[in-house]
Amino acid sequence: MKKTKVSLEFIRLPVPDKIIFYRSVLVYMTGNINYQMPDVPLAEAKLAVDNLEIAALAAQGGGPLTTA
Repeated sequence: MKKTKVSLEFIRLPVPDKIIFYRSVLVYMTGNINYQMPDVPLAEAKLAVDNLEIAALAAQGGGPLTTA
């Protein structure tokens, strides 16, 4: 019998790699019949990843986001 093991290795990734990892997880979950009703709606998860990416880009600039 196969034993299920939870992996939390992604916690150690740098932020840019986390963003790529999270986006790939969202792609694999979208349309997957095994995840028809995830705990967090996919739209909400995508928004969280988008906000993380915006914050990471702002941190790289060393200050607040500039607005046009």
